[in-house]
Amino acid sequence: MGSSQSIVDRTTVANATISDIYVVCEGERNCNASKYTLEIYSTAFGYGTEQTSIKPEMGVMKIQSGKLQTFHLNCSKNVYLTILYLDENYKCKEICRGHEIPNNRNVVITQSGNILLTKGKSTWTDEDGYDHSDDAQKVSDFKEEKEKLWKNYIREVSKLREQMKLKQLSS
Repeated sequence: MGSSQSIVDRTTVANATISDIYVVCEGERNCNASKYTLEIYSTAFGYGTEQTSIKPEMGVMKIQSGKLQTFHLNCSKNVYLTILYLDENYKCKEICRGHEIPNNRNVVITQSGNILLTKGKSTWTDEDGYDHSDDAQKVSDFKEEKEKLWKNYIREVSKLREQMKLKQLSS
């Protein structure tokens, strides 16, 4: 008796950028509409699709900086990625729209925004053998340090303001 085993197609997206990214991962598509709305943090962004025929609201997945997400798709041969992020002014920016990769392959989004296929079934090592998990860790460490510095800055500014108020009151 032979056992039948279903093969599940999967694509993993690893985020080595400093920002959280928002990913739409789709298989073969067939969409006629041209405009959609994408909602991130309860803010609606207009998103035209005339060139790529993609529907972002069909499944936008947030991937935090330094993390990864696996998408399970049942498609014939290609996967299409649309990747967005919010810049420092909370404006929606596009890394790619309808970026085509072979089915059942993984990608890593580098700090510079490049989309690289990974080696075999690796999630962080690109085809050239560079391990981007180190970059993801550095990014995570940088974000933590930035948050600490910002909190210290706010605390010091508050102290200075308080000192100035006391000085003005005593004058």
